[in-house]
Amino acid sequence: MIRHRIASFIGLISVFGFKLFGQVDTVVFLSLASFQDESEWRFHVPKPEEEISSIELERGYLRKRWTTDRICTDWDCEFGETRGFVRLKWKNKANDWEARFGNEYLSFAPIWRGQFDQWRVEWKGKEYKIKLELDNDGIAYVLFDQKQAIAQSYNRFFGEFEDWIIETNGDVSPEQILVLSFISIYYGLIINAQ
Repeated sequence: MIRHRIASFIGLISVFGFKLFGQVDTVVFLSLASFQDESEWRFHVPKPEEEISSIELERGYLRKRWTTDRICTDWDCEFGETRGFVRLKWKNKANDWEARFGNEYLSFAPIWRGQFDQWRVEWKGKEYKIKLELDNDGIAYVLFDQKQAIAQSYNRFFGEFEDWIIETNGDVSPEQILVLSFISIYYGLIINAQ
């Protein structure tokens, strides 16, 4: 498993060429914590070059609060120092979500009811969009501010949704990375698998 991840990481650096951005500020990896168990996902970041003992540092998680449910409406999450949860905002609106991180609050929902290809994210009085993009390499969810794309999350290998890569271009908060990652795994894998 470790050899596979190291080989995948080296291959990623040399092959991918980064899909959306010419210059990438941050690269984060998101993978299932346990093969074929969608209840927990782990964030990893590349270690600095001077630390050769390991390729990746664990930075956080997305975890179902109730692991017995196939479709879970409550998730705990952590990325770096940012901790919180994601949950359904209303019981009668199956795709209207909220995320809380201490005093920070984000809400997100599909722009069009029943369609999961475009999302509206409201945070700190600003509106962001997340759009699903399909291509020959797989799927990508792209986060836009009012002017441009600032982050993307895409599946690492074609047809496999257990490993994701998150790239940022600009000032992207841990809260935004968590919401982008949640939409990617929940709607890219869990909902589409039904």
